[in-house]
Order: sequence, then structure tokens, then C-alpha cells
Amino acid sequence: MDKKIIILFVIGLTLLIGLFSYKMVLAFSDYNEEQQKVVDYLKNGEWDEELKKGMSSEETAHLEDVREVMQKLNYVFYAVLLICTVMVTQHYKKKKELGELFLWGGIVAGAGSILIGGLSLISFNWLFTLFHDVFFPQGNWMFEIDSFLIQTFPLNFFIWMLVKILIFSLILASLFILGSIYLRHESD
Repeated sequence: MDKKIIILFVIGLTLLIGLFSYKMVLAFSDYNEEQQKVVDYLKNGEWDEELKKGMSSEETAHLEDVREVMQKLNYVFYAVLLICTVMVTQHYKKKKELGELFLWGGIVAGAGSILIGGLSLISFNWLFTLFHDVFFPQGNWMFEIDSFLIQTFPLNFFIWMLVKILIFSLILASLFILGSIYLRHESD
């Protein structure tokens, strides 16, 4: 099989697993009332006026930026889903090749999850800062400890969201690896 196809699929599947895990955790996590109002805004773009009154203009600007990043991630998710679907469709009769794609995709996605988990254990603050520097380079993501956003979404909230995303990603990566074993066995 062409190595370019494998590399493209591995990158696509790794992104797909990570983004799908993030979307599922975001959709099915339990939130308190204030968190739910913020999540609702991030999903539908409509402010709860009472919520907005309790935030500074910097906080609302940051949430608007977060919403924009989330929309872009949705576009990436659907583009990668389409690419991976096309690739799987092209190889669905070639079980051994499809098994190879699933194997390498699952291994890299799982390794990526383990790497991110390891980095977060070493220094979650560094990883959190890196994430924000990449996605919010304008720097409007730092707030006083008594601000609404820090009080509503303490660091522990993000740690547990990451843990759930990584666990879900590892489960999905493992399923692709198991699927590869099945497909490769079926091709013999």
C-alpha cells in the first residue's frame, strides 16, 4: 500500500478520534447552571442576558473567540470525517489494506492520547498555556482569580474534561486496532 495513503489516513483518523472524543465529552458532560449557560452560548451563539451581565467585556470577548475556534474545529471534524470515509470506502473490499489503515491509525491515535496524557501529568499548566497560546494568540484568555470564567470553569474542570477526552480517545483507538486485527484475520 502507498505510504502516502497510510500517512494521510493516520493523520485523519487521529484528528477524527480526538475531535469526536472532544465533541462527545462536550455534549454529554454534566454542567452546573452557569457552565450550562456558557456551553449553550458556545453551541448556539445566543447569549443569556443575565449571564452576559455577570461577565466583563474581556470575558465575553474570550467566549466569542472560543465559539469561533469551536466552529472551525467543527469544519475540520467534518472535512476529516469525509476524507476518512472516502478512504475507507476505497479500501472496503481490500480487507488487509483496510486493516493496515485501521492498525496504524489506531496506534498513532492511541499513542497521541498517551503522549498528551503524559504531558498533562508532567505539567498540565504548561499544556493548558500552550493550547491557549496556539488557539488564542491575542492573549485574551487570562483572567483574575475572582473573575466569572475562572470561578465557573476552574482549572480542575479542564483537567477532568481532558481526562474524559483522552479516555474516550483511547477506547476509540483500541476499537480501531481490534477492528484491524479482525479485518486482517478475515483477509487470510
